[in-house]
Amino acid sequence: KEIAYDEGKLEGILKGKLEGILEGKLEGKLEGKLEGILEGILEGKLEGKLEGKLETAKAAKQMGLKVEDIIKLTGLSKEEIERL
Repeated sequence: KEIAYDEGKLEGILKGKLEGILEGKLEGKLEGKLEGILEGILEGKLEGKLEGKLETAKAAKQMGLKVEDIIKLTGLSKEEIERL
């Protein structure tokens, strides 16, 4: 009886460890995917904002506004505006 008990106990411990490892891996994968998705969304929004600022600066430059005023309007650097 004692041997069967020890075997059952060992089996239970191993099964518990394996389940814990698998659960941890799944949680890690899901967390990683979610983090990647959120990072992609944020990066896309930032790129979109920059693109909008560049378009605004280009239009302002074509209208003849001073670079200093475009900097105030868009928050872009002088170099970014001069490249347009």
